[in-house]
Amino acid sequence: MAYAVDNTLSEKVILVLGNNRLEANKNKLIASSLYFASLFSENFSDHRKNEYPINYEISISTLKDFVNWAEHTENNQNDKVNHYIVEPSLEKYTNKNDTDPLELLELSVVFMCEKLTNALTSIIILHWLYAEKIIEIWLMAEELGLEKLRDVALGACLDRFEELPLSSLAELSLENLMKLIGNINVSSSPNWLKFIAKEGIRNYRSTPDHDLSNHLYKSLLKIAELPSNSCSSAIKNRQNLVPCVVAQKINSTREKLPCVYWWRKKNFSELVDLKDIAELMDNGKEVFGRQIIGRGFSIYVIGGEQGLGSGRFNKTVWRYCLLSKTWFSIAQLPCPRRHMAVKFIKNRLYLIGGVGHHRLKLSSVDVLDIHTGLWSKAAEIPEMFTEVPASTVVDGKIVYYKTNFYVYDPKINRWETVKFITLDHFGSYHVESLMGSSNNSCCNDNNIYISAINHDATESTVLSRFSLDSIKNVRKEKIYEWTKTIFRQIFTGSSLISFLYNDGEVTIEEGILQNINTYKSIRNYTHPIKSIHEIGFEQRLGCFNVIDPDTLHEQISFFDQESIDV
Repeated sequence: MAYAVDNTLSEKVILVLGNNRLEANKNKLIASSLYFASLFSENFSDHRKNEYPINYEISISTLKDFVNWAEHTENNQNDKVNHYIVEPSLEKYTNKNDTDPLELLELSVVFMCEKLTNALTSIIILHWLYAEKIIEIWLMAEELGLEKLRDVALGACLDRFEELPLSSLAELSLENLMKLIGNINVSSSPNWLKFIAKEGIRNYRSTPDHDLSNHLYKSLLKIAELPSNSCSSAIKNRQNLVPCVVAQKINSTREKLPCVYWWRKKNFSELVDLKDIAELMDNGKEVFGRQIIGRGFSIYVIGGEQGLGSGRFNKTVWRYCLLSKTWFSIAQLPCPRRHMAVKFIKNRLYLIGGVGHHRLKLSSVDVLDIHTGLWSKAAEIPEMFTEVPASTVVDGKIVYYKTNFYVYDPKINRWETVKFITLDHFGSYHVESLMGSSNNSCCNDNNIYISAINHDATESTVLSRFSLDSIKNVRKEKIYEWTKTIFRQIFTGSSLISFLYNDGEVTIEEGILQNINTYKSIRNYTHPIKSIHEIGFEQRLGCFNVIDPDTLHEQISFFDQESIDV
């Protein structure tokens, strides 16, 4: 609902909070708040008064912050952006050691200030979702009906479950506890999950009105009794991952624009493009060597140079949140780079090698902890490169290929070279993809799967495997051969997804590993899509899995019952 405001007027009103009196611009309040727009309208008999009591339990400092925001915010209804921009009047809330924004957030809901609510939601998502605070934010957002913040906070609770304070978990109701430990997306070791379930059982039994026939209590018992093997056959549904691939699409002016596509529910479609990022960062130039990677409910965009050799690097690390559909600037690169390998190990983002200023090859590895925003260094790589190499993560280790396979173990901060029994282990084939497999979505094995393309007349693609159980005297096993060129492949759960592009059509092949040395193609899907550049998926821009945002609230189910209803 819009209200006409005469901005030439500067009529003042007094807001009275207890013994405090605060002067405010009446028209600014009307423009910023539906509550004040109604209060000051002619529908209310006291609309001509110049003093108004504030009958809410808030601090005077929060009320002052609200008035300060209302008097300095720009109320342009058409100014809609998909990236987070902090307003100067709210900058104090970006420092977690300064002022807590939750009271002002609650006041924004009471005063019906959607713009302030959205601004504070973005600030909280970026700056306040640390382990000690997440549960409080999640519950408050749910109480206030703020679905975007509720979902992002819930996602953070699931991602950082093992870091959540025991005292906060103990205070949760049975229903809210089950929303966490019964969620298919909770990130936790089986033993920790069982421990929290047992603590929840003990706490629930100590309540005077506990009901041992409660279906949530029975589900909690089942979780507590699960075997320590996280691949328990008692659970029939798992985390739903969606494979994504990045390609250049052609916009209306025939310019190339990176775009993330996903293969979801048997449909190949755009997830998000980099239009907003390009407008902010690229200065109208084509960016080379930018990398895109996914983790959980987020997509990260890192690095790149605006024209080869220009020296103008994109130094901002961007995160796109699938739950809030918003871009956030989360860090600045300590060392600008392009054509690096990028990999996640848990909450640590590794930027490996690549090319820096003056076209110098980089051996350095920068590591960003996405939970704290802090950078650190890892061991330098043994072989540098100028083009993005094939790489993967298996069993908590990073593997990349240049002229040899190199394995990085973060536990000992060291790279080692894989030694094969035969020296000429690929011949005329070019290693295009490295993949870590899991026979199901919860049990990782120690195998590296290699997709290599033969660029001779046959244009075939060969799938091979070797094990990381030892890095010496390694034997490579050939598994399968396609009579076509496949540039992008990824394991999603137990399925191997292959992406091909040719003449305006995307082909997706789904297959499975029947055992570690046997691949079976299940089916092929073809989707016409004319907007992708003719190079298709040849550039190694990104191929990764994300969690399906539609499954954020999905609960596990057991084979002897339906999914948990919370």
